[in-house]
Amino acid sequence: MVFDSILVDTLIPGELNQFYLPYNYLIPSGYFSTCIYVSTSGDSIPNDTVCVNGVGIDSLKQVPYFTDFENGFSGWSTLTDGDSKTNWELGLPQFGQTNSAYSGVNAWDVNLDSSITNGALCYLYSPLLDCSNANRVNFSFYQNRSLVDGANLRFEISLDSGITWKHQIDSFGFATNWYTYSTRWFDNSGGWIKSELKNVYVNQQTNVLLRFGFAFTNVLYDPIIDGVSIDDFSITPSDSFNIAVSSFPVNVIEGSPGSSSPNIIMNVQNRGTIPIAGIEVGYMVDGTVIYTQTDSTILNPNAILNFNLGSFPLSTNHSSVCVFATLLGDSIQSDDTLCIPVFTYNQPTVSIPYSTDFELVNSDWKFVGLNTDATRWEWGLPNYGLTNSTHSGVKAWDINLNSTYGPNANSVLYSPYFNCASLNFIDLSFWYNSELEWNDDGVRLEESTDDGISWSVVDTNLSFHSSNWYNTAILNSSSLPAWSRNSGSWIKASLIGKNVSGVNRVLYRFIFNSDPTSNFDGFSLDDFSVRQTPVINLRSNLITPSGPLLTVSGIPLPDLNLQVKNLGTSSSGTFDIGYAIDGITVYSTTVTNNISPGGISTFILPGIVCPAIASSLCAFVSKVGDTDLSNDTICMNLYVLNSQNLNYAQSFDTGSIDWIPLNATANSLTSWELGTPAYGSTTGAFSAPNAWDVNLNSGYGNSANTSLYTASFSVTNTTQKHYLSFMVNYKTEAGWDGLRIEYSKDNATTWQVLGGVNDPQGFNWYTDNALNSSGWPAWEGNSNGWTNCSYYLNPSQL
Repeated sequence: MVFDSILVDTLIPGELNQFYLPYNYLIPSGYFSTCIYVSTSGDSIPNDTVCVNGVGIDSLKQVPYFTDFENGFSGWSTLTDGDSKTNWELGLPQFGQTNSAYSGVNAWDVNLDSSITNGALCYLYSPLLDCSNANRVNFSFYQNRSLVDGANLRFEISLDSGITWKHQIDSFGFATNWYTYSTRWFDNSGGWIKSELKNVYVNQQTNVLLRFGFAFTNVLYDPIIDGVSIDDFSITPSDSFNIAVSSFPVNVIEGSPGSSSPNIIMNVQNRGTIPIAGIEVGYMVDGTVIYTQTDSTILNPNAILNFNLGSFPLSTNHSSVCVFATLLGDSIQSDDTLCIPVFTYNQPTVSIPYSTDFELVNSDWKFVGLNTDATRWEWGLPNYGLTNSTHSGVKAWDINLNSTYGPNANSVLYSPYFNCASLNFIDLSFWYNSELEWNDDGVRLEESTDDGISWSVVDTNLSFHSSNWYNTAILNSSSLPAWSRNSGSWIKASLIGKNVSGVNRVLYRFIFNSDPTSNFDGFSLDDFSVRQTPVINLRSNLITPSGPLLTVSGIPLPDLNLQVKNLGTSSSGTFDIGYAIDGITVYSTTVTNNISPGGISTFILPGIVCPAIASSLCAFVSKVGDTDLSNDTICMNLYVLNSQNLNYAQSFDTGSIDWIPLNATANSLTSWELGTPAYGSTTGAFSAPNAWDVNLNSGYGNSANTSLYTASFSVTNTTQKHYLSFMVNYKTEAGWDGLRIEYSKDNATTWQVLGGVNDPQGFNWYTDNALNSSGWPAWEGNSNGWTNCSYYLNPSQL
């Protein structure tokens, strides 16, 4: 207790009075709490104390200042104003992506060993900093963050020992990796990155205080969040003389061997505090200085000069070009040079047909970028997140094999040259697997037909046929088409009949772009191939009605429509079409129809009575000389319902079961199964041992749509009512998930819902008139065990 006193005063009911506590106390080091209280005899309500949290700052440090946090707290302290389960901690980060220090074994981290909690608000304070020798200073530190919407990190400065605070934004354009939105970082850094902010005004103050603030509030959900780590923090005075190469307008110098490079353009900025003149600029190729010049222009603080330094001849041996700026007295030289790679199109020329599964080490394909690039095409086994496999073998090209990609990426992968001198049309295909931010991050394919002088996006307008070619028309990070979002698995993308007439050779490149925020798993590329488009290539393009096909034993199949597409380079002429059931041809005919290249025609295949037991139907097109037989046949599952006479009863325990389960959903984990139910409330059959059950041994999945078909019943008397009865046991999400009955009177061609809630023809008939997931009546909720449901079908329903 610091101060306690007995005061004599009379407060009438409802009166408010203010008291001054005349005491100055020594603030302790680190986190502390100050509480004021009032106490009087007979007061039984516990509202007598009010507390505020605070942090005591000690250890005045001189600037320049650096710490790698290996020597303990060293004057740094923390304060928690939000959920007590989340706080800054010093040690080795060991959770999720934030699982290391940048240097040594210590870093500051928000929850070293666990996820961030909702409602978090915590601060990390620096010691007091003596900046009396500097008018402006430079800050730098390393950070590693993996955050989601609602979570953010900010950096603030106080020039009055913590009384007032100000966000530090990039006011002069001197920052690197500084804030991803307005006044905070809130996304995924993709690993440890260096953040820098230069020329921050401190006015030679001796009581400068800094703090990192972390917060997470999202009322909608409470996800697992890795957090953020801070390491290797430094402050240095901004020098009066400080110039820097601020930008190099291109990411790579590229061209054909023997040609001239594009003009070398660079921007130089005065990052000092006084006007300067006499800057020397130039560039070097592979470490050899090629050109220099001295400029006498007076450059004011923060101003930028642009220089065009001309070009140089490209050689197959070049690897990098570096622009530089020098100034007498410039003591910060780390920002005086900027390098980019040089890539010459000395790729090998390969013949068509060409295919590669990327299993062999060769020089056919090349990634272009610096070794320091945070995002790069890498060759090997993808091993991160959802992009964690190959399509074939154990090698593929992938954006960052073992980590997420970074922000603002522009990474390029070049193919070999393809010799097209004697070809008119080619087919191109590859497999890809992606998990990308939809419409913001993606990959496109470009081509050059003039040895890299010019490039164009490979699109579908000169192709007979495309499949899975781009899914985003305008990617936000490139303003061009791209493959984006989550592919769900490996997908084959293809162009057939691409016109290359008059082209001697073609070069391709895959370009990956990302925006500044929300980085995901990546993009993988495998099994790339190019071939000459066949002269004759007919494809069974589509069959309708589409499968699976349900029919009744003894009833002819419906007529089928077979769509044939010409993917060859000559008109189709005469060819055969037909279909087979379980591998046995049941119909075939010869047609004459000149389908032009890229054209489509549709033909009728008459239905027949299929065998009582059948499982597949395959339609085909066949033509002499067709060299690509892989696309001649298109198949669907075939289900035959056996016909049964009335009266009919089935316990599902013995004999032939003429019922068919069929899924009409992408969720194959939910289906009707015959056996003994053994999960949750729906355990056991009504009459042992068997029953039909949705997932005998587990709960059903999301977005399910699974059907169970009875046998086909032969009704000989349609003038009287018929009685339908069954036992049902269910427990589903009330209002959302449930079961309904449909009936068909035209051999499974069309279907109608049978009855409704409180239907006078039914008993225990439905519990919901419009299920949220379907809009149809259903049994839903909990039946609390097996219950009987029955229905009298009137003659119009037979």
